[in-house]
Amino acid sequence: MNDHRTDHSVWKDMALGVAGILLQYGAFHPLDIGVFGWICLVPWIILAVRPTSYFTWWTLYLSSFSLALCQLRWMTVADYRMVGTWLLLSWWCSLFPWCGLKGLNFFLPRINLPLTLMIPIIWVALEYAKSFLLTGFPWYFLAHTQHSVIPLIQSADLSGTQLLSFAVGMTNGLAVDFILFCINSKNQQRQSALLIVSATISVFLLISGLWVYGLWRLSSIDFQEGPTVALLQGNHAQAVRNSDEHFQKTWLDYRTMLDKAKERDVDLIVWPETSFPFELPAKVGTSGPLLGRNDENEIWSGPPQLLGVNVVVMDGKDVVCRHNSSMLQDFQSGIVTRYDKIHRVPFGEYIPFKDWIPAMNWLSPYDFDYSIRAGNEPTHFLLPWDNRTISFNSLLCYEDSDFALTRWAMTYNRQPDFWVNQSNDGWFQGTEEHSQHLAIARFRCVETRRSMVRAVNSGISAIIDPCGRLLVPQKISDGIYEASSTVIGSGAWKWNDFMNMSMILVGKIPLCSDSAPYVFFGDWIAWCCFVLLGFGLARYCFPYKSS
Repeated sequence: MNDHRTDHSVWKDMALGVAGILLQYGAFHPLDIGVFGWICLVPWIILAVRPTSYFTWWTLYLSSFSLALCQLRWMTVADYRMVGTWLLLSWWCSLFPWCGLKGLNFFLPRINLPLTLMIPIIWVALEYAKSFLLTGFPWYFLAHTQHSVIPLIQSADLSGTQLLSFAVGMTNGLAVDFILFCINSKNQQRQSALLIVSATISVFLLISGLWVYGLWRLSSIDFQEGPTVALLQGNHAQAVRNSDEHFQKTWLDYRTMLDKAKERDVDLIVWPETSFPFELPAKVGTSGPLLGRNDENEIWSGPPQLLGVNVVVMDGKDVVCRHNSSMLQDFQSGIVTRYDKIHRVPFGEYIPFKDWIPAMNWLSPYDFDYSIRAGNEPTHFLLPWDNRTISFNSLLCYEDSDFALTRWAMTYNRQPDFWVNQSNDGWFQGTEEHSQHLAIARFRCVETRRSMVRAVNSGISAIIDPCGRLLVPQKISDGIYEASSTVIGSGAWKWNDFMNMSMILVGKIPLCSDSAPYVFFGDWIAWCCFVLLGFGLARYCFPYKSS
């Protein structure tokens, strides 16, 4: 590498770094310009494959860190103490693209493949690693930039986000291959012309194939109307949730919404995550109390209710642990079923390394120890409907972004008929977090071919069909919306109208019994990418010597 820097090369590096930030930021919410996704990595790839100095790598890292700061700035509105968490997570997320570009520079001469293939191999592998390391953060994938392109996201039932991320990565690599082809000498161009043509045809065939596959799946999947659900969406600021005044207001708001929801003749009422304002006790080995026996029978009656609740597990008078839970109360049968959240949010629901590093407690948005214990297994909730019993699984908070968890739940004992996501996005006060969270949830529906209903404090509550399409809400009275059979794939800006408001969303859940290959075959594309990278590493560690 040439260590000599000129003013021209410094400004060129900085310009490419900033261009990469702008394109990647624009590809996701709040701008949601999905077409940027197809070229958003190009400036950074050019820097990585043609570095002019060590300053180039510093430019790439600072650009990656700056992008993460911009994308995750919604964390800072939750609480002033979350600024430290924002900086820490931004640093962590910035390592993945930087390591990917550094790895590209390392593997390129060792794996004789064009950038059209090298970029998606490295990027898909890094997205997969990012999903699991340090509890995982599976957000801001290349595939997520295409969440509103309904034919393309149908490929998620084959390979999750990985095949679509691979295709988007290929177009980025092809763009750089073409740019390098154009600036090479005429002799090099003659040698590379066939490679460019082959790469272009490959990208065209892959994207065309995904599009045709998506259209076929959209036309071949059959739905039937399922149970009617009422999703309660409060609008309660989390910074004051523990004050007496706010407690009373929360309780009054939800009592009012409950009365209105039961007037709609629904089969299930869903509360958002932790929105039930009381902490409910449960004896060890039991699911918890049944409301409505000794208190306010006019409220705790009617159709089953899925509460989003904090549960304290008791052994006699001793507190064993606490859980963030979904609790299904069937007032007709007297059956209570509970699911305890498995994928906890660091700093929000537990403090990592707090026993070793006490300063970690400063990064929590609570004035007290809110640590909860993780659950052990998925819970299949049973719901009587139409003279039969169907089942659903609850996904709490960001569990709807955890593709490994939903795939596990699909193969655990029995397949659910639909998903329920209970979230509390009131921390983020109308930022792009609401829209990005909804966009990611759409992929879980396609991966499993199951609908998802989302009850979210502060929004965006929604009903998503098994093809990842959103059922359009129509206002039928003050504070009550009904999800029509009309579906939309784009127009995400319209959904921002449903943030920071209280409402009830009523609708029928589309049921689908199709099986998705991804549930059975899993993350085969990601593992193929790891194998290829392992091959390149092996060639470096054990170079072949010809005789």
